[in-house]
Amino acid sequence: MDLRIDGARRVLRPLIDHPETKLTMNRSITVAIALAVLCLSAAAQPNQLSVSVSPNPAPLGATITVTAYDAYGQGLFTPFGCLISGIYDAPNGNSVALFPCTFLPGSIPPCGSTQPPRMQQWNQTTMAGPATPGTYWIEIQHSLGMFAPINSEWFCVKIVDPLSPGPSLSALNAPTVGTTFNMGISWPSEPGAGYFLALSGSSNTGIAIPGGIQACLDMDIWFQLSLQGFPLFQNFIGGLDGTGSATASIVLPALPALQCVPFHGQAVVLGAAGTEVTNDLLFTIN
Repeated sequence: MDLRIDGARRVLRPLIDHPETKLTMNRSITVAIALAVLCLSAAAQPNQLSVSVSPNPAPLGATITVTAYDAYGQGLFTPFGCLISGIYDAPNGNSVALFPCTFLPGSIPPCGSTQPPRMQQWNQTTMAGPATPGTYWIEIQHSLGMFAPINSEWFCVKIVDPLSPGPSLSALNAPTVGTTFNMGISWPSEPGAGYFLALSGSSNTGIAIPGGIQACLDMDIWFQLSLQGFPLFQNFIGGLDGTGSATASIVLPALPALQCVPFHGQAVVLGAAGTEVTNDLLFTIN
């Protein structure tokens, strides 16, 4: 297991040393900035939507449900009625599936509202037939008001063959301020595999991982801190146990400013059969 953890560190090193992610500040300054970011979360987050994608990972043929709230209650609308604007092979990439939409804007309820979220489903039908295993990118367009400029946010879903699903990342409890949020990494066929986990506030561009792997996360302050061993992020690098599982945790400060802030989490697992990424775990702090 130690050799595989060393392998995870070797894969991780180019990301830590990347100009966009390397932190050159000393630790005390880093902590001060991180806490400032926590207190100004809404301004710091590129994602304005609190989104869930379920199931994720999704077995072949399963209907995928996407829901969305307006994370900061700004009065967001979907400009063309549909919640899902399209399914793509990459952000701003090739279109895989399109959805017939109206030209009637639809409001997105605010996070914390008693209203049900906006919701739409995808039955894994593509323009080429049924979807095949892989990572797909869901585009959601929104505007600040009915006739304001349109912005896009992107969210990953991983479709898997149930006979060889690969690694997965799941929430083990609710992410609530003032508590510890636990995430489970699982790959039962790869006990002892090394892994590392990272966070980001969005998945609008993705990251190339050494070895030709594309992750869903973006290089932002959360990505930096989660790779640098910031103390709020525990067990973000390690090895799977004898059952092929591990638990990573986030210590969530009791800061009301964190409520309704959306995040993405994803792990890279170095198995004997090869290096793979988990699904993108979407979670919003309560």
